[in-house]
Amino acid sequence: LAIGEMLLVALKAAAFFALTILIGMRLFPYVGRLLTGAGLTGRTFNFTLVLIIAVLFGELAEIAGLHAILGAFIAGLFLRENVLGLTLSRDLRNAVQDTSIGLLTPIFFVTAGFQVSFGFFQDQFGLFLIIFAVAIVGKALGTALFYLPSGHGWRESLVIGAGMNGRGGVDIILIGIALEMGIIGQDIFSILVFMALLTTATVPVTLKSGISWLRRRGELVRSSSERLGTIIIGAGPLARTLARLLARSRPVTLVDSNKNHCMVSKSEGLTAIYGSALHERVLGEAQAGHAEVLIAMTPNVEVNTIVAQSARDVFQIPNVHLLQAGSELDEQIQTRKHLQADALFARSVDLEDWDHRISHGNSRQLSKRIEQKEDATSYAARLHTEKSCVVLAILRGDECLPLHERSELVAGDLAFILCAEEEPAIKRDRFDRLAAACTVLDLRRINSAEDFFELAASVLSEQLDVNKESLAKSFLKSETWSSTVVSPGLAIPHILLIGKHPFQLLIARSRDGIHFPNQEDPVHTIFVLASSREDRNFHLRALSAIAQIAQDESFEKQWMAANNTEALREIILTADRRRFPESEVTRSEN
Repeated sequence: LAIGEMLLVALKAAAFFALTILIGMRLFPYVGRLLTGAGLTGRTFNFTLVLIIAVLFGELAEIAGLHAILGAFIAGLFLRENVLGLTLSRDLRNAVQDTSIGLLTPIFFVTAGFQVSFGFFQDQFGLFLIIFAVAIVGKALGTALFYLPSGHGWRESLVIGAGMNGRGGVDIILIGIALEMGIIGQDIFSILVFMALLTTATVPVTLKSGISWLRRRGELVRSSSERLGTIIIGAGPLARTLARLLARSRPVTLVDSNKNHCMVSKSEGLTAIYGSALHERVLGEAQAGHAEVLIAMTPNVEVNTIVAQSARDVFQIPNVHLLQAGSELDEQIQTRKHLQADALFARSVDLEDWDHRISHGNSRQLSKRIEQKEDATSYAARLHTEKSCVVLAILRGDECLPLHERSELVAGDLAFILCAEEEPAIKRDRFDRLAAACTVLDLRRINSAEDFFELAASVLSEQLDVNKESLAKSFLKSETWSSTVVSPGLAIPHILLIGKHPFQLLIARSRDGIHFPNQEDPVHTIFVLASSREDRNFHLRALSAIAQIAQDESFEKQWMAANNTEALREIILTADRRRFPESEVTRSEN
């Protein structure tokens, strides 16, 4: 009978954990997104909701034969930033903490104190000393047992074990539960309460002494959560150029609400996250909580300011640099002082102009060794006066750092400089030659992706020497796995074929729009790419070229207004984008 009861309790406990984990990992994030979408982000509403969830989880634990405290604890594990958002989560945590420490904790300890008897000091003082010693040694050895495999040594494991003695509040809660259930009597309860209080009191002394001991021996390990890495808000050409430099020594993540910018960044080997940096969720996805530097360099001054404020207040990023656009205004200076932020590049920079120059190959990057100590502002201004230049970053030892107004240049630093050059005539590259020779379709009465892929396969099958039915199925299968609609109205279906096949491009416009699977908006612009796996490097170049063409704000208007297929082709051939010299493409592919 006892074994049967134990199995029943075990089954109930397993069911409790399975149910709560499922709810916490699946349902909570979904509900959090719904509440955010509905605008229910008020502190009072969510505080009440958190209390209700804690009570419900506690009740589930009681039904499973466990204690309510375990249920409330499990609820707290899952009510995290990804559910409530970082700011709201922090506000609620502070509210719960104030309520707990200011009201509930004193009541709890007073209630526990009513049950304490001092008689054990006379009758069972020896037992108290034994329990106190076992508690101290047991926590230290227990921690060491699981910590030693980390390879950091037994001394650090003992210090961490000493720090574990600070969990006396939890001890008293468990002791109170044991007394309530009749597992222990009042004398043992009193001994254990004093044990919890005294072990907690030892922590400030033992932990400080232990850390000093490790530091003297040179064995103090730095936290793995130390801030590292850079986040750049904006993924245009200038931002990507800066990112490639900084990535020499630190992880760099680009964040942009322009999907094409993100696609180009990824094709160049950079880490990019698509989304608005104004949303905490997006910055959280970019690991802003672990970043050391945030660089806001979008064309919108207000967006840069709001993101910088969030970086400071929500994520506590220590170093924030803002792009200074246009003439320096007092308002911009005061904003940077308020945010404790610095002017990026140590001078005003026209972002659109430099993006245009980089895209068209009208800039040249060079490096220059610093010969004497100089402040960044003076150095940047002098170079700009001599020739239109912007100092992007400096290499000091093995570390590449972004240049900003408080940077101090010292002898031996290597400055990376971007200089403007005269605009040459447009040079054609391999993608231009493909666009000049490929088929361009102006579609009518084709509204489904299936019909379009059949038409595209019939055009490309002979050139690729592939059966058109199998080619159409390949395009549709690829679309089913992952949508090629990269932005509203634009799709880039692309496949890599087994064997050797010539690279083929097909361009199409549909005024009426084609409906792709699982997409609400119709597609009006389609670039179809088909190539062999051996040509995958140029495949990425082609994707990058298309993304740069489509990101032009005037592209969609020009595209829909074009009179015929040759006008469509001309838009592609004269588009503003970076064109790769043939030698560079060949080196990349080899």
